[in-house]
Amino acid sequence: MTRRPLLAAAVLLAGCATSPVAFTNGSAIVVRPEFLGELQNPDERAFVWAHELAHVLRVHGIGAALGADRALMERDADLWGAKTAELYGYDPCAGPRLLRRYRQPERAVALADELG
Repeated sequence: MTRRPLLAAAVLLAGCATSPVAFTNGSAIVVRPEFLGELQNPDERAFVWAHELAHVLRVHGIGAALGADRALMERDADLWGAKTAELYGYDPCAGPRLLRRYRQPERAVALADELG
């Protein structure tokens, strides 16, 4: 399968060490450039973009104000991101691998289970 571009535009945020590595404000996806440099392959990049796009398209809301719902929204965005990346020709298993590397073992296991 040929890989197709997953996302045409995003915002790169430099020099803000206190911000998350990737997030959305509901209309724009923001990714720290140093995080992009840490991603090991196009499959991981596709997962990150699709995960953040899921937050926008599924109207998840913004940041810490979500409280307990945040974990559910992250899991939803993880699954939606992996499945969307797969539709575009990327390896959906890149999501769980990336989550493990970034010390998110519970999310990694949950996503791997959902992907089968």
